[in-house]
Amino acid sequence: MKKQDLIDAVADHTGMKKTAVAEVLECAFDRLAQALQSDGEASLWVLGKLKTAQRAARAGRNPATGEAITIPARTAVKFSPSKALDNLLNP
Repeated sequence: MKKQDLIDAVADHTGMKKTAVAEVLECAFDRLAQALQSDGEASLWVLGKLKTAQRAARAGRNPATGEAITIPARTAVKFSPSKALDNLLNP
């Protein structure tokens, strides 16, 4: 599902204008990103949780040249599905 598909579906379901739905969704996702940045975690109710995890620097290889490179450390986002979502996808 793409962003516009979600906006269309919510607008059809609620009767709200698409511009209002888009504004609400933008705000919601901005707040989720801020929560991840400040708290390292954000909950998505029935879907599950987003959490940040630190990835250490590691050795890698450039696939084009075969040259050894160092992949820098970074913060990644991991998703843990809720039990309800897991049960829905795996009856």
